[in-house]
Amino acid sequence: MKLIPIYTWNKGILNFNHKSDRLSKKPWFQGVLLLTCVALAMLLANLPLTKELYHSILETIQNGESPMNIVVFSSDSNVFVRPDTTWERDNEDLYVPEFINTLSWTPVLFARISKPGRSISSKFASRYYDGIGYGVLLYPEDLISKGPEGFASACCVDHTSFLTFPTYPPTRLDGQDGRFNLSKDGTPLLSYDKGSSRMIESAIEEVSKYCYLRIGDILAIEIDRMSTLCKREDDRCHITGTFGEDSILDFKTIF
Repeated sequence: MKLIPIYTWNKGILNFNHKSDRLSKKPWFQGVLLLTCVALAMLLANLPLTKELYHSILETIQNGESPMNIVVFSSDSNVFVRPDTTWERDNEDLYVPEFINTLSWTPVLFARISKPGRSISSKFASRYYDGIGYGVLLYPEDLISKGPEGFASACCVDHTSFLTFPTYPPTRLDGQDGRFNLSKDGTPLLSYDKGSSRMIESAIEEVSKYCYLRIGDILAIEIDRMSTLCKREDDRCHITGTFGEDSILDFKTIF
């Protein structure tokens, strides 16, 4: 087998570099390079594996499943954050851990943030969200009773933020079909029709003073004070909720 001397390789590399440098100075070079990159991207996008990955990422972003925070604006105008691991969007039943004996709840009006920002004026806040809904946040009273750190722990319990998707257009709040009704075991707990775009936009202004809002974040506005929902001796509770004629909440808390 005939071996090619090392200097021959070096000479070839130098010639290639010289020619590529000359090509890069041609006026049409950048256009050709751009078209080549576009063609390559289109080719990769249509391969089965990359096509599936692309659509999966796109669907995840559109459905609001990207990592985010649930930013709560409390009935006392305080701001705190619940992690996305607390989010329950599909009305799955909650199997309450053994160390929890009592669950409290707060009803919320929520909005999905569609544009990032900080220190957002309510005058422009309508540009920063694209969907709304009603839901329920649950809190273990056993943890809350332990003080500030206990409350922080209570905000981290998995699957305790019942905020169902898909959301509704913000204009739904301004219509006549915007009443939120909530029941426990068939007994009415709440009937609320005061939600408005102005309420959301004012909350966005207040919350964005404290934290940067990202695309996919959920702003949850408490519409009533926290109260006891169910206890271990109840064994289980069935929670249902409607927004107008639509069923939006239907889950059980099982001790």
